[in-house]
Amino acid sequence: MLRDGDPAFAAFALDYRTTGRFHDCLDELKDRLSDPVGDRLVESLRPALHARQRSATPADAHAWRFWERWISEIVADLWSVSRVGIGATLGLIGVVSLPKAFVFRINGEDPHPAPWVRVRLSCAMGAALYPHPQWGRLSDLWGALYPLGEAAPQLRGTFAQLERTMPAFVALLLAHRAASVGGRSLGEVFRAPERQPERLAQLYTAWGGAPERMRDHPPTLVFAAIGQARADSRVSPEAESQMLGYLLTYWALRSTLDIAEVCATSARPRPRWQRTPIPVPRSAAMAAV
Repeated sequence: MLRDGDPAFAAFALDYRTTGRFHDCLDELKDRLSDPVGDRLVESLRPALHARQRSATPADAHAWRFWERWISEIVADLWSVSRVGIGATLGLIGVVSLPKAFVFRINGEDPHPAPWVRVRLSCAMGAALYPHPQWGRLSDLWGALYPLGEAAPQLRGTFAQLERTMPAFVALLLAHRAASVGGRSLGEVFRAPERQPERLAQLYTAWGGAPERMRDHPPTLVFAAIGQARADSRVSPEAESQMLGYLLTYWALRSTLDIAEVCATSARPRPRWQRTPIPVPRSAAMAAV
């Protein structure tokens, strides 16, 4: 799985400078960005989900078939919540807050969970990884915005089955052990002490809400701290947008200069403390968003 500071794009720049063969270098980049660990992890989950289908009641087996169909996207959402915390769920809500016809839409051929289920599941996974009352509050808010009673009558039973099996599904997911992650459980792999809500709140306080103090930290950690501050009502949507605009501008410039240095020198990017400072005027970056 990709991590902060993944070198794939720097390697692409170096390959292209060396060979001049753009399409071949692009193919190499695609191979580097592929996720064989994630693919093996997803495939290792399918037999466990098939077993639950066979042992479940006929009604619940229908729900377990959906969990199996959606598992690749669910693992991606699990990673997002584990890295970005409640900010990942808030971002998901921003994307899938659509007319009710779309939020309650279920397509058995679509690998993406129905939006209504996806948000509830994101909250359930967050609560299992990082227990805190905020997850229940956010799940209840989503349910109030989109009451299940407003779903099409023929779909309400399916949503009820999915809600009923959701705790068992999350437990199975986090207890699953896969050879691709060294035989550890997914709960052990994905849970990170520094992403606990209390720790993220402390980080945001230590940074004083100043993006200049955040920019040299891993982006997902910064996103997680800002998202937690947003959930705690410590930052307004406007201030959040300005901070993220500044940070994304800085990281884009930083990445561009690092890759340019690799192309020019055939060397690895210098350590952070040896890099040339980037004079990004905060006022200019803020005004651009």
